[in-house]
Amino acid sequence: MDLSDSDQEALSLAVKESKRKYVLPNEVPTETYRLCSELWEKIDRLYPAQIRAIRELIRIDDQMAEQPRYPAQRIRRRTKERKGAEM
Repeated sequence: MDLSDSDQEALSLAVKESKRKYVLPNEVPTETYRLCSELWEKIDRLYPAQIRAIRELIRIDDQMAEQPRYPAQRIRRRTKERKGAEM
């Protein structure tokens, strides 16, 4: 079966996204294991809004990388004019 490049990419993505078994790398932090465990416990009870929110949080680093970075601008402070106490 000959597939176009875009069809082949779509098929590869569908296979990747439909994986039923995931193995965490040994070097991930304990918090990652906890996150996956808690998610797995509730996976069949999540509301669509929760799923969207979790997916948005996961993609936030990609979104931040796409945003231009602006250097912090210094705010000029007003200097108090000293109305002198002449001695």
